[in-house]
Amino acid sequence: MTSVILILVAAAVVLLILIIVLVVQHFKDMAKSRAITTPRQELTQMSRQARAQAQEKISIATEKEVMALHKLLQAQAQSISSEFSKQLQATTNEQLKAFEAALSDTLMASKAQITEVTKTGAEQAKLAKENLTKQTDFAKTKALESVDNNIADIMISYLAEVAGDLDYQQQKDYLYSAIEANKAAIKKDIENGI
Repeated sequence: MTSVILILVAAAVVLLILIIVLVVQHFKDMAKSRAITTPRQELTQMSRQARAQAQEKISIATEKEVMALHKLLQAQAQSISSEFSKQLQATTNEQLKAFEAALSDTLMASKAQITEVTKTGAEQAKLAKENLTKQTDFAKTKALESVDNNIADIMISYLAEVAGDLDYQQQKDYLYSAIEANKAAIKKDIENGI
């Protein structure tokens, strides 16, 4: 902006010098032609000519200055646009890198949490399996104890049914055939006892 003002001031100074030179030249020309016309006519004519020449030269100088300023402003606009594009690209790259870093940190934290949850889940599953195994073993032990404690009663009830008033040999044969015939029922009673 300062350079534009300096250019305009320089153009005004050049224009003023041109006007002065033209006026001086015009006065010299008037002095030569003074013998022909009256001083008032000469002054009027000289004033008109000087004004016309000055306006023409000012118009030409102004046009040149406008063109020069236009070129200067266009160059500055291109320079500013280029610098803005560079800054925008740099800012975008910085923000993109910051976003990628934040995203990477978030992913790392998520992976760590997932690993921790997976580890905890595996430990809990292992403990649950161990607990279930212990409970199953305990239940089996209790069932076997119950069968051991009740097997005699079960066998006695079948023997009492079978034996009735038979002798030992008859009881033994009858017992074997009754046990064989009632095998499924005996198994069922044993399982129910468990």
